[in-house]
Amino acid sequence: TLHRLFEGTGQTATAHLRTMRIAAAQRLLSNLTDIPIESVAREVGFANDTHFYRSFRSVTGITPGEYRHLARQGTADLRSRLDQSPE
Repeated sequence: TLHRLFEGTGQTATAHLRTMRIAAAQRLLSNLTDIPIESVAREVGFANDTHFYRSFRSVTGITPGEYRHLARQGTADLRSRLDQSPE
């Protein structure tokens, strides 16, 4: 029944959940710069670091490490980089 809620939206329940997890990871990477990226991955529900890195890059176009680095530099750099993302 959960999957039926997403019929006609152009997005699957799994893809929506992944997008939500990546958004949560982005907040953590920006705000908690002292915790390892692998801990962020587990905190947002990824059991496998490799899957997290691939998913993050698929959604944002950059790696979690690049995202954190850009977030430290400021939001203007981050926004311009994310505007070039593949999705």
